[in-house]
Amino acid sequence: MSDKTVDTQAALTFGWNTLRDNFVFFLKLLGVLIGLAVIPAMVLGKIAASTNAYLGIPLQFINIVWQSVLGMGLLKICLNLYDKRRYRFQIYGPACRWRSITSWRNSSIP
Repeated sequence: MSDKTVDTQAALTFGWNTLRDNFVFFLKLLGVLIGLAVIPAMVLGKIAASTNAYLGIPLQFINIVWQSVLGMGLLKICLNLYDKRRYRFQIYGPACRWRSITSWRNSSIP
């Protein structure tokens, strides 16, 4: 077993101070997440309910993948805040990463 422990008081204090220092940022982030996560899930749910069940299953899978991508982005933002770095939204960031992943994949195929 590991002898490492977590200081709950220090963790809660740090979290509260981070929220207080970046309150407007977190409000904007919450609004963006509502727009990017909840609204598409509601629309996909309505589409799945109005069509046959076979179309609803892939739509729900796409929704789960989308929620996972948003969760990873939120985790990256929170880790940057933990490292005391300000986070900048980059619209072109994921597209550039996607291009680098696909170029790596295509170059590794013999």
